[in-house]
Amino acid sequence: MLYEGTMRLKGLISILIFVSLKVGAQITFEKKYTPSLQQYGREIFETSDHGFFLQGTIEQGWRNCYLIKTDSLGDTLWTKLYGTDSIQFYAHDMTRTPDGGYLLCGDYQEVLTYPSMDSYVQKIDSLGNQVWFNLFGWPTVLNGNKDHADLIRSLNDGSVIVEGSTKDYYVGIGNYIPVGQGFRSYLAKFDTAGMLVQIKTVSLLLDTLWGQNFQALDIETIGDRIYWLGVPSAPYFPNGGGTTLVALDSNLDTIYTITNGLDNYYGLSKTSTSELVLFGQGLLAKMDTSGTIVWVTPNGSPSFPNEIIQLSNGSFASVGGEYHISPFYGDFYNIFYPFNQIVYLDKYDNTGNLMGSSVFNLPSSVFKQLGYGLVNTFDNGFAFVGYNDQSIWLVKTDSTGNFSTGLNGSSLESDNLKSFPNPVSDKCSIFSSNIISEITLLNSAGEVLDRINVNDTTYSLDMLKYPNALYFVEVTNNTGNKSRLKIVVVH
Repeated sequence: MLYEGTMRLKGLISILIFVSLKVGAQITFEKKYTPSLQQYGREIFETSDHGFFLQGTIEQGWRNCYLIKTDSLGDTLWTKLYGTDSIQFYAHDMTRTPDGGYLLCGDYQEVLTYPSMDSYVQKIDSLGNQVWFNLFGWPTVLNGNKDHADLIRSLNDGSVIVEGSTKDYYVGIGNYIPVGQGFRSYLAKFDTAGMLVQIKTVSLLLDTLWGQNFQALDIETIGDRIYWLGVPSAPYFPNGGGTTLVALDSNLDTIYTITNGLDNYYGLSKTSTSELVLFGQGLLAKMDTSGTIVWVTPNGSPSFPNEIIQLSNGSFASVGGEYHISPFYGDFYNIFYPFNQIVYLDKYDNTGNLMGSSVFNLPSSVFKQLGYGLVNTFDNGFAFVGYNDQSIWLVKTDSTGNFSTGLNGSSLESDNLKSFPNPVSDKCSIFSSNIISEITLLNSAGEVLDRINVNDTTYSLDMLKYPNALYFVEVTNNTGNKSRLKIVVVH
């Protein structure tokens, strides 16, 4: 934690950003991160300092894992990259562990062994440093195979569950030609140190060279059970259908299978009461752990949700878009992945009825847009990550799904506020182009620490009594307009 604070200080010395907010209002903003020519965001977590931990992918010849830690206003504190120009380190999924670390899974590929590809599972700490790493692949009798690790969850004993897909191929004349197998879904179990315990393919028929292959749509874990949702791979069901839910125990043995009535669902989530939520376009359902449907609610939303979360009051929220996002990860994933979406932040009651939507239209200047990961924040707002054009896109909204900046990139500066010195150890001078009538000091959680009446364009703010931390200074001018700036206290 001390090291994380040090990185925060380094990031804030050189950048000062002003944000317009009303007193008591929730923090709202829009940020875009563009470290390379093309990148997109996949996962988001709120951290204990009310900032965000983002996972995304940057494309620089290979697809590599990119991590961003931000403060509560979305300003970058540090970044970390896994992968190089000659090694693909492509993270497909990420989840948080009880000790504050994170688990990731994805594809690992090297130039020298291309197009062979292996799966990887990785644990990192809260600073993005690697704790352990395991590279694994499905055994094959042919010359090689291509593996993808797509989804990662954990069981209540800390064991790690990875869902992926594998495809065998052989070397043809002058090229690698896929033959024999379509992508087969597998489940792999790892212990808390990242060692592989067992691995199995998911199939309902004999999985031979031309046998029945299954492709996962999503997985979820509740306690010591694993829930796998998937479909038979084409060409067996070229027009869709055959969606199947398999419940498995911690040994990856099947408990029960449901093969009927699920064709309109493609995603899984879980509730605080250890029940499953199944979702599809305009459709939510809740199922208990025995496989019994509790309720089904068509809600009329045009959105295909990418993530659904349950809020503290039992209601739900989702982020997604109008077009279906294919959950399949294959050789042509990047070609057929639909980008140009109108993003929806939908809110539902506790039985899945649509209560309201916030719509983020696609600007004419933007080629592609997607909302992917969603969290409910400490101030009861929302934050989602995705991509907007070629940038990792982070949007923080209030509890109604609105945010102050809009999508036009308008400036948030006002009154030409400045502070000096910053960081500060004792007194910090605040300068404004207008008369300051009041200064309010807040901590990073938005709690008011002090209010001071002022009638001048400058004020010397005494920070000596406050501990080392990030603070917000809210300035009200003589016309009633309010602005904020950040200051860092370092004694």
